Parts: sequence; C-alpha cells; structure tokens
Amino acid sequence: MNKENRIRISLWIPNNKELFDKLSIEKENIEEEANFQFEWDRLDGKKASLIYTYIKGLDFENQGNYKDLMNQIIDYVILFKKAFKKYI
Repeated sequence: MNKENRIRISLWIPNNKELFDKLSIEKENIEEEANFQFEWDRLDGKKASLIYTYIKGLDFENQGNYKDLMNQIIDYVILFKKAFKKYI
C-alpha cells in the first residue's frame, strides 16, 4: 500500500558515505544543473545513503495515468544521470 500516492526516484549510494559527502559539497551545482531540488539523506548509522525526489499521482486503484507516470520516471532518471554524471 502506498498511502502517499507517490513514486520515489532515487540515487542509492551503498557503503560509501565519502561519495555522498563529495556529492553534497556539490549540492548547489548539481541542483542548479538539474534545475531541481533533491532530498539529501546521508542515513547516518546505516550503510547506504539516498538522494531522491518523488513523483505524485500513483494510485493502485486507478491505473489511467500509469503511462504518464512511466514517462515522468524516465524523464527523472535521465535528469538524475545528467545532473550527477560529472560528479561520480
């Protein structure tokens, strides 16, 4: 069940807090290049870190917008790749 009716699109960074810290130093540049603000979650005390955003509109009872959601997911994944590519 997805109570918030949203899809999370994220960059998952396993076992590498140093990479997350390196990226967070470039946060302003990355977000400016993406023309978008991301959520940055270092997840201290856990192995992984996340940089993410959400797409609203997911409804398991009504799949009428699934094609649009899939297109948005693809757009966001491309956006992530372009924004982070030169920093990873």
